[in-house]
Amino acid sequence: MEKIRQHALIFIILYISTFYVWLFLFKDQEFIRLLGSDLFFVIAASISFILLFQTFRFTQDQTRYFWLMLSIGVFFAVMAQIVCLYYRSFLQTDLPYPSLADAFWIMQYSIFLVALILKRWLLKHLFPMTRFLFNLFIIMTVVTTISWAFLIGPNITPATGTVISSIVSLAYPILNLGILFASLSLFFIAQFTINKTVLSLITFGFLAQILADSIYVFQYMQTAFVLGNNFFAPLWALSLLLIATAGLTSQQQDQTIKFSNHTAQQKNGNLITYGSILLLLLIVVFTHDTHSIIDVGFIVTVLLVLFRQILIISENEKLVKNLQELSSDLEKKVEQRTGELNLALEKMERMANYDALTGLPNRYMLLEHLEKVIKACKQKDVNLALLFIDLDRFKFVNDTMGHEAGDLLLIDVANLLKRCVRGDDLVARQSGDEFIILLKHISPAEVSGIAQRIIEEFEPAFLIKGKEFYTTPSIGVSMYPKDALSIEDLLRNADLAMYQAKERGKNNYQFYHSVYNTVNRKLLIENGLRNAINNNELYLVYQPQHDIITNKIVGTEALLRWKHPELGNVVPDEFIPIAENSGLILQIGKWVIETACFQNKAWQEIGHPPIKVGVNISSLQFKDPNFLSYIKEVLHRSKLAPSLLDLEITESCMQNIDETKLIIGQLKELGVSISIDDFGTGYSSLSVLNQLPIDRVKIDRSFIHDMLTHSKTASLVSAIIELGHNLEVELVAEGIEDVVQVTFLQDFNCQTGQGYLYSPPLDLKEIQSYFKENEKIIV
Repeated sequence: MEKIRQHALIFIILYISTFYVWLFLFKDQEFIRLLGSDLFFVIAASISFILLFQTFRFTQDQTRYFWLMLSIGVFFAVMAQIVCLYYRSFLQTDLPYPSLADAFWIMQYSIFLVALILKRWLLKHLFPMTRFLFNLFIIMTVVTTISWAFLIGPNITPATGTVISSIVSLAYPILNLGILFASLSLFFIAQFTINKTVLSLITFGFLAQILADSIYVFQYMQTAFVLGNNFFAPLWALSLLLIATAGLTSQQQDQTIKFSNHTAQQKNGNLITYGSILLLLLIVVFTHDTHSIIDVGFIVTVLLVLFRQILIISENEKLVKNLQELSSDLEKKVEQRTGELNLALEKMERMANYDALTGLPNRYMLLEHLEKVIKACKQKDVNLALLFIDLDRFKFVNDTMGHEAGDLLLIDVANLLKRCVRGDDLVARQSGDEFIILLKHISPAEVSGIAQRIIEEFEPAFLIKGKEFYTTPSIGVSMYPKDALSIEDLLRNADLAMYQAKERGKNNYQFYHSVYNTVNRKLLIENGLRNAINNNELYLVYQPQHDIITNKIVGTEALLRWKHPELGNVVPDEFIPIAENSGLILQIGKWVIETACFQNKAWQEIGHPPIKVGVNISSLQFKDPNFLSYIKEVLHRSKLAPSLLDLEITESCMQNIDETKLIIGQLKELGVSISIDDFGTGYSSLSVLNQLPIDRVKIDRSFIHDMLTHSKTASLVSAIIELGHNLEVELVAEGIEDVVQVTFLQDFNCQTGQGYLYSPPLDLKEIQSYFKENEKIIV
C-alpha cells in the first residue's frame, strides 16, 4: 500500500509540474495555453473519476456511497470543463457568466458537500474532545470572517451584474465554507485514528480546491485575473488527483478505526488553530480602518479562545481529580494484590516444603536441610544420624479400612514421631508410609534410646474411625560420617538397614553395617543371581504412568525386584551392577522382557484396556547380537502388539552413535517404542536426540527433584521439554512427588509423569487393584 501511495504522489508531482511548464512555455500564445490548461484539467478529472468510481465498485461497506458521490461530483467537474473547452476552443470566445459550466460546478460543489456530510455521519461514533471542537469553530470563524470581508460581502451588493450572477457568485464561497467545515471536521477525526491517510488526503484535496477558488474570486474582483495565465490553475487538478489518491489508498488500507495518542492530536490541532488566529490578527492590523467585519470576527475568535481555555482548565481539573482517584484506587489494589501474592507465595512455599497431609517437612526440605547439617557437622567434626522408618502392615489398613483411614493413621504417626525426638531434630515424610528422622550431634547410644522409645510408643493401639488398629515400625539407622559421607549414601544405607530390620521380624531397629558392602556380600549376591530365576526369587513391580494434564493412566513401567533367601530384599541399585559385571544381566533381562510382555497381554485378556509397558534395557542387552531376534520371538509368543512394548535404553548405549542408530532403526521396524531413560545423567547430549528415531525421553528424577529449588535446574528442565516438543518426542517426568512439580510441568506442557505422587511401584495384585480403581481414566 505504501508503494502505491508513493507512486500516486510522484505521478501527481510530475503531472502538476508538467502543467506549470505548459503554462510557462505558452504564456504568450493564448489559444494553446487555454487549450492545454483545459485539457490538463479534463485529463486529471477523468483519471480521478475512473479511480473514484473503481473505489465505489470495490468497496463493500457503507462508505461506498461516499465514493460514489465523489465520483459523481468529479463527473460534473469534467462536464463543466468540457463546456469551457467548447467555448474557448471551438467557439473561440470567452465563457459567459453565469453559464452551463457554472451550473455543473455548483452541482459538483453541492455533491461534494453532501458526500462530506455523509462521511461525517458514518463516523458519528467518533466525537473529538471539547478542545478540538473549539479548534474547529475558531478556524471556521477566522475563515468565515475573511471570506465575508473579501469574498462574500462584495457580492451581496454588487456594483454591476444581474441577480443570478450575484447568486452564483455567492454560491461558490458559501459552498466552499461548507466544504471547508466538513473536511476540517474529517481532518480532526483523522487525528484520532491510526489509519488516517485517507481522511487526510481528502482534506488536503478540498483545501487545494478552496484555495484555488478563493484566489480566483479575489483576483476576479480585483480585475487581476488573466484567463489561463495564473499560477493557481493547476490547484484544481491537484485537488481532484489528491481525492482520487485517497480512493486508491482506501482500496488497499484497513479502515478499522483505531485510536492513537492524544498528544499528537492536540499538537496538530493547536498548530492550525493558532496559525489561523495569527492570520486574522495580521489582517486586523493592516485593514483596521476598512473592514469592521474583521474586527467583529476577531472579537468572536478571542471569545472562543477564552471559552476554550476555560473548558480546558475545567477538563484538566477533572482529569487531575480522576487521576488522583485512580491513583488511590490503584494503591489500594496494589496493596491488596501484594497481600494476596504474599499469601500465595507463603502457600506455595509451604506446598513446596511441607507434606500436605501430615504437615511434616517433605523430601525436598529434608534434603535441603540435610545438606546444610552435613556441612556444619563436617566443620565441627560431629556425628549425625538418619533414621529411616517404614510402617509394618500399613497396606492392610488401606485394604481393609480405605485410604481415608490410612491417611488418619499417617497423621497420628507423624504426631507420635514428633513427640519422640528432641526439639531441634527434624521429622520428615519421605513418601507413602515412610518417614525419616534427622538427629544432629548425637552418639549411637543416644540414637538407640530414641529408636527404642519410638518402638515403645507404637505399642498402644491407634484409634481410627472408632476402631483399634496396631502397627509397628521397622527402623534403619545410618550414621555420619561413619557409614556415609554423602546425602545419597546416607539415605541408601538407612534404607538398607531398614530392610534388614524387616528381615529380622519387623518392629525393631538396625544400624547399617559395612559388612553388607564387602566382597563377601557381592559374592553372595552374584551366586544368588545365578539361580534367582529358577528359584522364583525375581519378581516385577509396576509403577503407573499418568497423563499430566488429564491424569489418565497411559502406561506402566516394569521394575525388577529380588528377594534373596538370606539377605532379604536386595535393592536393584545393588544387584543390577553385579549382574552386568558378571554377564548375568542377559539372562535376567530376557526374563524381564518375557514376563512383562506376557503379563501385559494377560491384563488385556481379563478386560483391562491395552496400555504400554516399559522395560529397562541394559547396554549389554542392547548390544547383544541376539537381542533383536529375541524381541521378535517374545512378541510372537506373547501375541502382544509391538506398539505396547516400550524399551527404555540408558544413555550409556549412545557412546557409539552410528551403532545405536542402526539398532534402534531395526527395533523401530518391529513397531516397538524406544525411550531414553534417566536423560541428562549420562553420555548423551541434546544434539544426539535429533539423530535418533526416539519416541520418548524420560527426564531423570534428580532434575524433577531440584527444579523447584534450583533455578538453573528449572531452566534445564524447561529446555529439555521445549527440545522434545521441537523434535516431536514425548516427555516423561520421573520421580514426581508433589503437586507443585505437576503444576510446573503442566506450564511447560510435559505430557507424561510417574512417581510417588501418583503411585509407588506396585506388585501384581496391587497394580491390578489400581487398574480396577482407576479403570475410568485408563487410556
